[in-house]
This record gives sequence, structure tokens and C-alpha cells, in this order.
Amino acid sequence: MFMVIAEAALRQGLLLIPIAVGVYLSFRILRFADLTPDGSILIGGSACVVLLQSGCTPWCALFGGAVAGAATGCVTGLLSEYGGVDRVLAGLGTSMAAYTVALRVLGRGNVAITDSTDTIYSYLVNDIVISCVICIFVLTIVTLLLKTRLGLVLRAVGENSGLVSQLGGVPAFYRFAGLAFANALVGFGGGMLAQNQGFFDINQGVGTLFIGLAGVLIGMSLPFKDRPCFGPLVTALGTLIFALLTALALRMGVFPGDIKFLTATLVIGAAWFARLSSRGRDAIPLIG
Repeated sequence: MFMVIAEAALRQGLLLIPIAVGVYLSFRILRFADLTPDGSILIGGSACVVLLQSGCTPWCALFGGAVAGAATGCVTGLLSEYGGVDRVLAGLGTSMAAYTVALRVLGRGNVAITDSTDTIYSYLVNDIVISCVICIFVLTIVTLLLKTRLGLVLRAVGENSGLVSQLGGVPAFYRFAGLAFANALVGFGGGMLAQNQGFFDINQGVGTLFIGLAGVLIGMSLPFKDRPCFGPLVTALGTLIFALLTALALRMGVFPGDIKFLTATLVIGAAWFARLSSRGRDAIPLIG
């Protein structure tokens, strides 16, 4: 029975990893309280479905979802960094507007991908294997990025934007670029979800940010050194643990409608545990 639960958790958790890594980049690297993911997953998923229906290849549609997610992050970046709008308000406003845009793009609240339409999961390979390969690719790209000069600047902007300004950098531009990349990952994850389940629903964006935070916070509580290059990996592990706990709860008879309450409990509990485990060493807050 445990193997069945583990398989279900792995299947779901792998689909959530790109989303959680995107949340990690905005909250932990940029220290930007970005509320855009609830909207960028809608834009990314709807764009992917529409591109598939128009005859694009599955991989092209997935890339299109990432571009659409990046565009959503750009809107938040423009409003907050260049328009002077409060960060929380900019992200919330963009996310709410994205709901309407996604609904217009899809034409209705729920759109199914026809059986005759190929997806990345249509090939004669286990869907878990395909998702795993994609997640390894995403984690590798993000980890390598954080080790480059650009990654160092993004981390510096999150830690001390004033110092970056004194050194001749433009923190607003780097935050703008970082938000675009973070939300591109969320949009990419929305495309993966749509192609995996064979449909996309306009209400799937609700709670995306909180699920991403669950993966980040559970990952922060793991016994690994708090180094940025390990961040994407521990976030991925935290997301898989979250998916496993959710699958176990459902197996134990928890009503599906109570999952959001369970998610909130897990996030708050993980934050509390991470705070306890950080005693005796320098604690780095989620944002600050």
C-alpha cells in the first residue's frame, strides 16, 4: 500500500517542483513577497492548452507556457520596480487580472485536451520518468544560474540592494529579471500540469503560492547547509515530502475539501520547525 501512496505522491510532487522552485527564487533569493504565482500558473497553463489546440508541438507549447508566465512576472516587476506600486499590491493585482486574461484565452472555465492531441506524456514512457527528467533539467539550470555572476548579483540584490547600487548595479532591473524568470518556472509548471492531467481548469491557480511556500519551508527545515546552490534541491525535496504527506492524508480518509486546511497547517508547522532548527546559528528569514 505504501508503494501505491509513494507513487501517487511522486507523480504529483514532480509536477509541483518547477512551481516551488519559482517561489523559492522570488521569496528566498530576491526576498520579494511575490503574489503573482496564483496568476502566472493560470496564464502558463491556458497558453499551453491553446498552443496545443492550435497545432504546436507539446514541447513548444510547454515553452510557450513558460514565456506567458514570464510575461506575467514582468507585469508585476514593472508595476513594483518602475511604477512605484507596493509589491504586495502589484503581485495581487497582476494575479487577479491574470484570472480574467486566462478565462478570455481559454474561452471557458474548463478546457480539455482531446485524445488526438499529443502531449509530452503521450510517448510510450512512464509519466513519472518524463516528469523526473524535466525536473532534473530545471533544477540543473537553476542551480547553475545561481553559481554564475548573474546569480550572485540576484542574491546580492536580495541581501543588500543598497550595496549593489553603490557598485554600479541597478537593483530594480535585476528584480524585474528575477521575477520574470521565477514566474516563467511557475508558468512552465502550469503547462506540465495541463498536459499531465489532460485538461486545465481556471480555478487551479487558487493556492498555488501557498503550495510553493510549503515546499520551500519544508525544504528549509531539512538538515542541509543553508547554501543558495542547495536551495533548489532542498525545495524539490520539500515539495516531494509535502506531496507525500498530502497523499497519506487522503489515504487515511481526510476529506478532499480539507486539503487546503491541511496545507495551511503544514506550512505554518514547517515555518515553526525551521525557526526552531535554526537556533544556535544565523537564521535567514523567508523574506526580509
